[in-house]
Amino acid sequence: MKKIILFSLLASSVFAQSVLIRPNKYESQQSSSADNIILQSILQPNILGKKQNGTLTAPSAVLTNDDLLSIQASGYNGTAFTGVRGSIRLEASQNWNATDNGSRIKFQTTANGTTTNTTRMTIDNSGKIGIGTVSPTAKLQIEHDGTDTDPHLRIHTTSSYSRIAWSTNTNANLWTAQSYLESASAASNYWRLEYGANTKLYLSGEGKLGIGSNAPQAKLDVDGDIILGVLNKSNSNVTFNGLDREGKSVIRFTGSGTLNLAGIAGGVDGMLLYVYNYSGSTMTIVHESPLATNENQIWTLNSGANIVFSGRGTATLIYDGVNFKWRVLSYNN
Repeated sequence: MKKIILFSLLASSVFAQSVLIRPNKYESQQSSSADNIILQSILQPNILGKKQNGTLTAPSAVLTNDDLLSIQASGYNGTAFTGVRGSIRLEASQNWNATDNGSRIKFQTTANGTTTNTTRMTIDNSGKIGIGTVSPTAKLQIEHDGTDTDPHLRIHTTSSYSRIAWSTNTNANLWTAQSYLESASAASNYWRLEYGANTKLYLSGEGKLGIGSNAPQAKLDVDGDIILGVLNKSNSNVTFNGLDREGKSVIRFTGSGTLNLAGIAGGVDGMLLYVYNYSGSTMTIVHESPLATNENQIWTLNSGANIVFSGRGTATLIYDGVNFKWRVLSYNN
């Protein structure tokens, strides 16, 4: 199969006719069976594409999406030569003028069993790289079409662990200024997020998560303080039948008058909730209030009676996902 490569040659401001180069012929001066074209120079060997619109004698400016230079591949399919089945395209990314000359690069291939040349990777005008997308919005963006089970990103090493490092310091040797995401081999099996020499997050092969600890002893092991979100509710002669926690684990009631806590919405099995009355009002936790839906109701302690706080008081509740009720674990009036 003969390969034919067509070059448009430009010489001393005169546009010449296209020249057909046929590899394996004497004119190409092929030096070996593997070499079709060799550019040899004491200067920088170079292939330059010069794109213009209009005509050869009356050129006009390049427009967005114009090909500036492309390397394209096709082949003989047994009956005819195909269209383009792989290419590298250098394109204009805007309409060109004296000051605006934006460009991008697209890499395209054709999947097995198809005839469609598809863009696989794009380097846009700002240097953002998109894999699976032609419009990356980050320095590196990987999009998965969901048609197979391939991972989005795989890092493989023959050492005992893989590591991703990032830093705001341009000196890569200053490891104390860097952060790591480290994945161990199957032998030790862990994930670790580290800043400098300090482990910030550690997930063991057993599924134990350590925050500030690289040796977690429980499903969650925190070496340091825990701050829970607080919801402030101002009450004045009000009854809550399905109190919205708004994602908070601590509810602080303030105000005056009478408060009835008859139901709390959004319970999940094992969820803990801490409530307290901060004002001088009377707060009542109602046992199995008929005003609340079953899944929002509250069970008080074994007595089954309401819990009444005359002024300030606290209570700790847990959600029972078997019976779908909130249970009061303890209270202090």
